[in-house]
Amino acid sequence: MKSIIITGASRGIGYETALLLAQDYDYIAICCSKDTKKLGELKDKIQALGKSCLAMVGDVADYEFAQKMVNKVINDAGEKSTLVTNAAISQVGLFRDTTPDSWQHIMNVNVNSVYNFCHASLPFMINKKAGQIINIS
Repeated sequence: MKSIIITGASRGIGYETALLLAQDYDYIAICCSKDTKKLGELKDKIQALGKSCLAMVGDVADYEFAQKMVNKVINDAGEKSTLVTNAAISQVGLFRDTTPDSWQHIMNVNVNSVYNFCHASLPFMINKKAGQIINIS
């Protein structure tokens, strides 16, 4: 079963990417950090296309969440063909007003999440000698 994971899928580029790629994949796994309503709407649209869809809410900066999501896709779909790391955040305001904690949070979501999902996915892709990773920045 051809499967895909798309992070940051509750709005914007992630949302539209999931809808577009749902035409080509059998199993679409989507996630976001908070917006369960928008993620649920997207899941409903994907399922209306006759596709299987897993929707998870969690922190992409958490390695355990990435592992859990990738493993769930492998268990449900039997493989993982493609990964799209799209999740990102920003801070509005002056850089000088950025605190070390807010900077670390931005880096965790925008950079560490890419590591988390790629690191969790690669063993399966290497084993299958196939797969694609698309990192959106």
